[in-house]
Amino acid sequence: MKRDDDFIRSLLFEAEESRQPFLLAPLHMNPSEEELKRHMHAKWLTDAGFFTR
Repeated sequence: MKRDDDFIRSLLFEAEESRQPFLLAPLHMNPSEEELKRHMHAKWLTDAGFFTR
């Protein structure tokens, strides 16, 4: 999967606007393409230090 900078930007805005102290990106047994994209981009943001586990 390729990194989508616009999607990363939207995740960061979502986290900033949220009243919750977390961003959910669960991974299920048979994830849809959108769920997989959200999970992988959240993982990359965590790896880069933007989020913690």
